[in-house]
Formats: sequence, structure tokens, C-alpha cells
Amino acid sequence: MDLTPRHHPIVILDIVGSGRRTDPDQSWLRERLYAMTERALRTAGIEGAQTEDRGDGILALLPGGVPKTALLGPFVDALDAELRAHARLYRTGPRSLRLRAALHAGEVARDERGWVGADLNTAFRMVDLPALRGTMEAAERAVLALAVSDVLYRAIVRHDHPGIDPTEYRDVPFSAKEISGERLWIRVPGYYEPPGLPAPEAASGSAGSLDGERRGTSGPARSASAEGANGTTGGSGHTVGGSGNWGTGGTFTQRDSPGGVFAPGGTFNNSPVTTGTGAGSAPASREHEKTMREIADLRRELAAARRRREVDAESGEAAEEELDTAERELGEHGRGPGRARLALRRFLGLVTGAGFLVAGAERALGMLPGGEE
Repeated sequence: MDLTPRHHPIVILDIVGSGRRTDPDQSWLRERLYAMTERALRTAGIEGAQTEDRGDGILALLPGGVPKTALLGPFVDALDAELRAHARLYRTGPRSLRLRAALHAGEVARDERGWVGADLNTAFRMVDLPALRGTMEAAERAVLALAVSDVLYRAIVRHDHPGIDPTEYRDVPFSAKEISGERLWIRVPGYYEPPGLPAPEAASGSAGSLDGERRGTSGPARSASAEGANGTTGGSGHTVGGSGNWGTGGTFTQRDSPGGVFAPGGTFNNSPVTTGTGAGSAPASREHEKTMREIADLRRELAAARRRREVDAESGEAAEEELDTAERELGEHGRGPGRARLALRRFLGLVTGAGFLVAGAERALGMLPGGEE
């Protein structure tokens, strides 16, 4: 028997909440998962994958010569698109399908019973990491959450290859059974950064990344005057704050992470916001906060849909402008929910082919109070 270890990119896919489904539903979902995975591999130009059934998931070992850029870019994008297409028909219920995934690479051997190797064990530990489970729970509209090993991050992700954006990844501690003191990287397609994770450690940008400064995890927080900047984000430049979200005459702190979205009511990029005590410092209503968060989520999902070409360039640009209008009209100097409602309805007309965007816009519309349009 040849137990010579050989290098393979390793993919572990695990269905979220599989144990709560009936046996017929689990079988139905497994068939769909295999079909989606095979199509995503073909779309990415990956051939020769060897798969092994894991009951509620799949182990796939790719040939050693497969470019890891194809795995981290086109394959992930294609799999996410497959899952989103499925979600348009089965968003909730026993046939809904969301995945946690682990992507790793290492030495694997084969005996008469299957694949074996320490690197394979590591991949299975990754997909069960509590931080990944927590992120999947927090990212309510996501259909896929990835745990990427530090090996792949250092070799591929941090180099900013086309179609692979290192700023969308967050590093977390990785300890499980025989593994201790290591780190891995979490990404949720469609989100600027994975939700539900603790604030980055001051030194987390030191894990060998080339983008530590851009992610803002290696530098100190900075302060800026809140006067005249009420509701302005540091990353995207869009105004999301309503009257009194920050207050005037006070200060706010933010990390240097790009593309961040202000979470009304006290945080920016997971950092605390210090509000002033002058006019306008009263907290925004809970309904207003929820609406602004929904619009911020729509902006992230729209950006992801445009990258996947689910929304054409012209419609995507127009839809982005309507989100700008909705945020502006709900801001301190806006004309109120009536105008924001019109903007969101125009947004709906531009993204009718992307069901997850339609659902998000309808939720935002439902949160707006009634009023004269």
C-alpha cells in the first residue's frame, strides 16, 4: 500500500443546521450540494477533484497543480452564486441551504479506507471553529462563510490577486484539540468584513499580511471632530447617520479599516463611538437604526452582486445612487421617509433579477414609517 503523502488543496463543505432536517430533506439537500459543487468547480476551470461524502457535507481534494487563485476566487464566487440562486427558491424552511466552508492545503495520503493526514484533520477543525459558526449566525443574509488557513492567506490572499480582496478577511485565533496558538482567516461573500466577530486586536495585522495598514488592525484608533461630520463613514464616504446619531461638538473614534459601515447607536467598525452632549446627541430611534443597517447591508450585497455580474454595470450604478438618495433623505438634512421610500422603490425596479436584493429592499421599505410621498 502506497501511503506517500501528496500535496492537495483541501475543501470541506458543511451544511448549516443539517441535523434539524428530516432524512428525506437531508438526502435532497445533499444531492443539490453535490450538483452545485460540481458546477462551481467547472465554472472555475478545476478538473480532477476527488470527493468523499461526509453525511451533511463534502470533502473535496483537488489536484496539486490546481492554481489556488482559482479555488479562492472563481470557485468561491461560483459556489456563492449557486447558493444564492437556490435561496431565491428556498430562502427559509427545511430545503434552505447555507454552508460553512474550510479551505486549506497540505499533505494527504490514502489508505484502503480513505484519506488520512494531519493537514486534513486541521481542515475539519477549521470548519467547526466556534468563530466561524458565530459569523454564519450573525450574517443572516449570507449563504456561505469561509475559514481560510493561514497557509493559504500568506501564500495567496494577502498578495491581492485579481478577484481576491484581502480586506474582506478577518483573522481569528485558532485552537482546537491538538492545535493551539495559530490563526485562520474568515470571509463572508457579500460583506465588507465578516460580522459577529470581536473587535480586531491591535496587533492582528502582524500575522504576515501585506495589507495590515489597509485593514487598520495594526494601527491605533484615530479621532476626528464630529461637528460637521454627522453620520459620515470613514471608508465609503456615504452618510448614514440620522439626526442625533453622533451628536455635535463631541468626538468619535474609528479604526482605519476601509469600507466600514457605521452602525448607528454606538459603534463604527466594531469600535466604540463617543458622542457629544450638545444638540442632537439623543440616540436615533430603533426603527431608524434598523433601516440604516438594512440599507448598509444592501450596499454590501449590491457590490458583491456587481462583482458576480448578477446586476449589469448600468443598473448597478443607478441602484447605488438610489441607496445614496435613501440614506441622504433619512439623514439629518433629508426630507424624510417619503423620499427614501421612493428611492428604495426605484432601487427595487433596478435589481428585480437578484432575489436577495429584492428581499432586503422590501425589508427596508417595511421599516419606514408611513408618510406623505
